[in-house]
Amino acid sequence: MFAPPAVATLNGRQNALLYYIYNSAVPWVSRPILVETRDGLWSGDSADALDLAYSTGELHPNDLKNFLFDVLLDRVRQFHKRLATVSYDWIDMSVSSRA
Repeated sequence: MFAPPAVATLNGRQNALLYYIYNSAVPWVSRPILVETRDGLWSGDSADALDLAYSTGELHPNDLKNFLFDVLLDRVRQFHKRLATVSYDWIDMSVSSRA
């Protein structure tokens, strides 16, 4: 994923990591936004605060990649949990091994 440290755009290219975070993670997290970093826990109240922390180097691209992964994984788990509680004739949610 294109995510140069502390850069929102480079040579006309949008930072894909920031794009996905703004559109796929931030809308789903509660406030304050908490990001686990190598140095501890970062806390901010908005996407703008996250952008500022990234642009100043306070947040590393790997910190944000892990944050994005955790948020998306949580959303998939919530979705799977909801699907597992509803019965649809056309969906088989059972786990089977394919040999």
